[in-house]
Amino acid sequence: MPDNLEALIASGEQAPLGKYTMVTEAGHPLIVIYRHPVEALCDSPGQVRELVHEVLIEQVAGVLNIDPDRVDPLFGRFRRGGS
Repeated sequence: MPDNLEALIASGEQAPLGKYTMVTEAGHPLIVIYRHPVEALCDSPGQVRELVHEVLIEQVAGVLNIDPDRVDPLFGRFRRGGS
């Protein structure tokens, strides 16, 4: 669960959809996608798949320290309304 989730929602801000941790105890990066905030933004299982893909691309780009467009040239398609 995201830190301070209740405070974010109370302030009217959107809850984070995911996060990454550069190094875990195992020595590997860790990407977490928050199911409930993602599902709350979607109307269908197809939209959930698209948004999970977008969030994953954002997080991988963060781990690699590159632009999301370099990970996937179609990045942003879900949020622009495409399919």
